[in-house]
Amino acid sequence: MLNGLLMGSMYAFVALGITETFGLLNILNFVHGEMLMLGS
Repeated sequence: MLNGLLMGSMYAFVALGITETFGLLNILNFVHGEMLMLGS
């Protein structure tokens, strides 16, 4: 259960970062996903 919560929160933070970048700059940046893959 803890593993599921941690993975869900990590996905939520990545999605939040992508959403804020696109909302503020109107530029879709996929570096967040690459950093998630490198960190994993």
